[in-house]
Amino acid sequence: MDQVCGMAQRSELDSLCKPLRAFIFGVPNAKKYLEEALIESGTAHRLASTIAGLDEKEIRMFLSKIVGLRGGKQTTTVVREFWARCKGTVSRFH
Repeated sequence: MDQVCGMAQRSELDSLCKPLRAFIFGVPNAKKYLEEALIESGTAHRLASTIAGLDEKEIRMFLSKIVGLRGGKQTTTVVREFWARCKGTVSRFH
C-alpha cells in the first residue's frame, strides 16, 4: 500500500493493481486488511499525509471506492487518481 500512496512510479501502477484487484475480489475481509495497512499501521497514512496533506477521511473514501468496485477494472483508475493525489499532482480526490 505504500506504493499506492505515492512511492511507486506511475509506470508501475498497472502491475500493482493486478494483485490488488485479485486480493479485493478473492479475500472476504479485504477491506479490513487494507484499512489496517493504510490507517491503523500508520505507515501509508503518514506517507500520504506528509506528501499531499491527505486526511483519514480521504483515505477511507479511497478504500470504500476500491472495495466497492470489487476488483473491477475501474480499480486501476481509482488507484491512479489516489496515487496522483498522494504525489501532490492533483488538487483534490473525488
